[in-house]
Amino acid sequence: MRRRIFLLACVLALTSCQKPLFDTLPRWRLEHARTRQPLQTPQEPVDSARVEIPLSRGVYLTAIRFPDWADWRSGDFRGAQAVLYKDSVEIRAVPAGPQPSSDRLRLVGGHLWTDTADAGQTVICCDGEERIRYDSEELLRGFLFVDGAVHTLGQRPGGAGFSYRVDGEERFTSPTGQILGSPENPEWPGGAFSRDSTGIYFVYALPIRQGSAHTYEYHVMCGGREVKEIPARTAGAVYDIRVFDGSIYRCERRNESSQSFCLVKDDLYLALDIGADELVKGCSLVPIRGKIMLKGHSESAVGNEQYWYRTQDGFWYALSRNDVRQMYEDNGVVSYVCCSPGGLVSALMKDHRPLPVTPETYRLTDGRCAQFREGVFAVALTHASGNAHLVLVDGKAIPFNFNGYFTSLTIL
Repeated sequence: MRRRIFLLACVLALTSCQKPLFDTLPRWRLEHARTRQPLQTPQEPVDSARVEIPLSRGVYLTAIRFPDWADWRSGDFRGAQAVLYKDSVEIRAVPAGPQPSSDRLRLVGGHLWTDTADAGQTVICCDGEERIRYDSEELLRGFLFVDGAVHTLGQRPGGAGFSYRVDGEERFTSPTGQILGSPENPEWPGGAFSRDSTGIYFVYALPIRQGSAHTYEYHVMCGGREVKEIPARTAGAVYDIRVFDGSIYRCERRNESSQSFCLVKDDLYLALDIGADELVKGCSLVPIRGKIMLKGHSESAVGNEQYWYRTQDGFWYALSRNDVRQMYEDNGVVSYVCCSPGGLVSALMKDHRPLPVTPETYRLTDGRCAQFREGVFAVALTHASGNAHLVLVDGKAIPFNFNGYFTSLTIL
């Protein structure tokens, strides 16, 4: 007996001396990373799928994984699993369904949520257990887990309308509406949802024909209740609409002139310093340090592209290059991922300093596969043709080997 106790003590001593994987993380995170604790589930009889599970500090990764024999790049999705890693340790794996994608997998409230749409139904699972089922095939453009309830915005195939649901129960539906916003917007955790102390909001567009022109009118919703309609117009364009801190923001071009590009807060128009030769190609509203900014890119008359953050006071940050895929802000500093025209990662930059990566080898499969938080820039890269994937945490390379691809990265 004494010999067994002695051997057990030696094993515990050896495991407690292991070097933490992400030793570039702040000291207060390293103390938690050393323990490699699994997720803590509540005691019965609490329904764990209806409570938020606190996660310990670390880097969390979600991925779609296939059996070694499945050629998923050619469309063989048999045996797909949704996998959750903490640092480099696998802590959960559940079925991902017959048509897995990054849009159908998310880490929310400490749970691994998956959904499938097949045979006229949508099924939402929490940690591999069915939680919600309803009659309608939908792609979830918005997802929130609030006070034990699941809020979803589901777009039907071909853009043929959508439904806002709470725990699968329909609260609002439109037969032709198109949801604004995407799960790939990393600045908005709810995807197409916006949430603040005044409620849960979303925006949808209704296609309108005005003579030979096609345009849209926009409806701002708080839950199932409309709070504002933005009429259709024959000229200009609306790029994005969000609710933030109780106000309705939108960025739009009021007519065909690029100089009419503006930010609108409620009904106050704020002109932006856009030159006559600057064509805005894309723009979204993002919350940064307690206020709304515009994040987008534009092209000059000679074809040079620029990526930027803007406010009504002008540029806050601008990059004069043509290969930026995603930008991430943290406490006034910007990191970004650059990609070649073929979509392969060509450079990773943290505050204008390059991080080591082999060019033209990996893909950033989703905007949520990177995060910049409290000075740490972490990126999950999927190999373009093989299984030798890579996670970089402030330049430290951690290899991952599995048949599949990353779908998100979260720093806690």
